[in-house]
Amino acid sequence: MSKRNISQISDEGYNSDRSDRSENTTEKIRVLSRENRIFKEKYFVEKVINNSANGIIYKGFRKEDKIPVCVKQVPKSKVGTWSDISGRIVPNEFKMHIEAEKCEGVVQVLDWFERKSSFVCVMERPENSVDLFELSSRLGAFSEDPARIIFSQIVSTCSKLHQVGILHRDIKDENILVDVDTLETKLIDFGCATTFKEDEKLTEIAGTPEFFPPEVYTTGVYAPEASTVWSLGALLFVMLVGDLPFQTTEQITKREFRYPVRIEIE
Repeated sequence: MSKRNISQISDEGYNSDRSDRSENTTEKIRVLSRENRIFKEKYFVEKVINNSANGIIYKGFRKEDKIPVCVKQVPKSKVGTWSDISGRIVPNEFKMHIEAEKCEGVVQVLDWFERKSSFVCVMERPENSVDLFELSSRLGAFSEDPARIIFSQIVSTCSKLHQVGILHRDIKDENILVDVDTLETKLIDFGCATTFKEDEKLTEIAGTPEFFPPEVYTTGVYAPEASTVWSLGALLFVMLVGDLPFQTTEQITKREFRYPVRIEIE
C-alpha cells in the first residue's frame, strides 16, 4: 500500500544546497556557514527515509551519544508561511512544532538550522516506532483494545494542542508514530499547523483531502476543533476497518460510506 496524496518535491540532495543571491551578504554568509559547520559537527545524516510534500526526511544520529534523530530539510522555495523565532525568520512549521512540543505526545525538536537554500529541523527519532499507516499496512484492521490505547493518546494530544491554541490540521495515520512494543504514540509533521482562537472560523485549507470534513468542500469555512474531531473519526475508522471511510469528495459531502460485513453496528 502506497502513501496517500503525497506530492513529491525535487531537491538536489542534502549536500548540494545552492546559494540564494538575494541573501548574498557577508554577515549572512558567515551566519549560515557557522550553522552548517555546527550541524555537521553535531549530527550524522545516514539516508533519506521519506520525500514528503514540503521537505525531505533523513535518518541520522547525534554524534555525541549516538541518539537516533530524524532530520527534515525544507527548501526555502517550498515554504508557504513564515514566522519568527527569537528575531530569526523561519518556516511557520518550525515555530508551530517548537510551541507544540510542550504538549505531551508530540515528537521533540532537538535543533534547527538555516542553510543557504533550506532550513533543517532535527527531531528525536523514537526507537521501535513506525508510523500508524505502516503499522496498519502490516497488521490490517486493529482489534478494539490496541485501537483504544492508541486512539486515546492521540485524542489527548490534540486536546492539549487545542488548549494552547494550536491546530495541527493534518491528523492522519501517516503523521502518528507508534512504539510497536508499548503502543506509545507521538504526533509528527506540523507543516499544516496554525494557531486559532476560541470560536474562530478558518478558511485556509491545509491537510490531506481524505480527512477533510464536509464543510471544507461545501462552504470553505470550518471550525478548528470540529475539523479535528472529523479527522479523528476518519482515523479511528481506518484503525478499526483497515481502509478509509470515504474514497471521493462526493462521498464526504454526502457522508456516504459502508461498513464492512465484519463490523457490527449496535
